[in-house]
Amino acid sequence: MRSSRNRRTANEADRYKKLKVVSSPHNTPGGPSSLVDHVEDILAHSETQQLLSYFDKVVCDSLVIENQDIPNPFRAYVLPFAYEHGGILHAVLCLAECHMIGLDDKGEDMTLALVLILLLVDICESGISTHGVHLTGTSIICGKICERPNAAESPRKSFLLAILAWLDVLRGFSGAEKLSYHQTVREQVFRAEYFNLETLVGCPVDFFYSIGTVLETAKNHMNGIVSLDDFQTVLSNAKRFFQSWNADDSVYPSNDPMWKVLAEAYRHVCIIRILRFPDTCAIPCSAVEIQTSVAAILDVAAEIPTDSPWFKRLVFPPFMAGTETAVPHQRGYVDLCMNEIKRTTGFQHLAIRDILTKVWDARRGQLNMAVNVPWMEFTCSKDLVRQHDYLFL
Repeated sequence: MRSSRNRRTANEADRYKKLKVVSSPHNTPGGPSSLVDHVEDILAHSETQQLLSYFDKVVCDSLVIENQDIPNPFRAYVLPFAYEHGGILHAVLCLAECHMIGLDDKGEDMTLALVLILLLVDICESGISTHGVHLTGTSIICGKICERPNAAESPRKSFLLAILAWLDVLRGFSGAEKLSYHQTVREQVFRAEYFNLETLVGCPVDFFYSIGTVLETAKNHMNGIVSLDDFQTVLSNAKRFFQSWNADDSVYPSNDPMWKVLAEAYRHVCIIRILRFPDTCAIPCSAVEIQTSVAAILDVAAEIPTDSPWFKRLVFPPFMAGTETAVPHQRGYVDLCMNEIKRTTGFQHLAIRDILTKVWDARRGQLNMAVNVPWMEFTCSKDLVRQHDYLFL
């Protein structure tokens, strides 16, 4: 399977080069007036007016109990924004089209792209996606796409599937029960003939697929589908894979040595997560196996210059290292990394800060240091009233 993915032919390279980003005058920064003009241009199309009319007369009525004495809130409060804000306009048009004719090939991509932007808004705003509705809602669509024999032929679909499936796996780190994408989606991402996942986050697709298998098995174990013995076998095999992995045997988007460096950080992220199964409290963070991976992640962070474009993709590995330490100088270095990434990307990652603070405070108050303080307890514990997705990118 892996070898077939690595055979990128000259034709595929040419196909990749033909992908062009078509820009309009309104794609360049031009202040509020250009944005208003952009909305007005879209509104000028007859197709846009038909979809807005359909949203007004059909979709709005289908969403509420009609009452002559009370205005329809979608018609009164949401629809007017579509005439002022490009993002809301596109969202309204997408919903109207989906409701009117169902999803064709392009409609599927539009829906996934819309959800992706909403997820990025969540990440930018707080790092928390309320109740996980966005990712969970697209899991069925992604599953159906991956059942088709030609799913891998579209670079756009490959990109959308890769980043959404990656975010699904990341939320699975905080609690395997949150994983909603089926293994067939991760298989599709693994087999794709493009470097979408690697160039997006720096994590080799082999790691994504392997840790995704671990998380799905953990979910099935929690649901009583997989026995503890079978789960332990999967964990042992995955641990062996990550510990024996050789960076020189993998294929990267380019010859830049930083790909291997970043891959090393994600390798130890996966090792840490595997060590936390099946009991997240069993091994203290001071254990040699845990600290070996923590030190390796922080060494990677120290090896990448902070002004390098590679450094901004280090959000998740230092976070994982931070959740697994009680050592002051390690906590301090994690803080430095996070602050630099916040400064260079503009994403504040408030949820990361909140989780780290809670974990570190809990460790300071520990009476029994032989018991771990799992960061997952602050994201999807049974004691929490609300279960949200914690997302990182």
